Amino acid sequence: MQARQACEAKFPLRPGNILANSHCLDEVENQFIRPQTPYPDLLTTQQAYRAELATKVDQGTLTLQAARFQMDGYMAQLNDQALARQAAAAHIGAAQQPIAPGSPQKAAPTGSVTP
Repeated sequence: MQARQACEAKFPLRPGNILANSHCLDEVENQFIRPQTPYPDLLTTQQAYRAELATKVDQGTLTLQAARFQMDGYMAQLNDQALARQAAAAHIGAAQQPIAPGSPQKAAPTGSVTP
């Protein structure tokens, strides 16, 4: 992505610049990704965590490599959350599909409670 490269050119990835680079990436994401994402809260969470890690790198309490590793793990968790939301929405959507007139309906098993 050219915008990411522009942020890295403006704020090279070295201690002292990491938080500024993070804020630059936030601006790019807010402009290009946020309008299209179905889960803007996850993007906000991602940005906040990246800023937290960036601050630690800039303060010298975390290496850039360790921050990248932690961010990768966190992104995997956020991706799992997005997938779970998509699956839940698909399940709810399927459950709410009306039954077409004349289509066969499954009978509820004996002894079960139907809503």
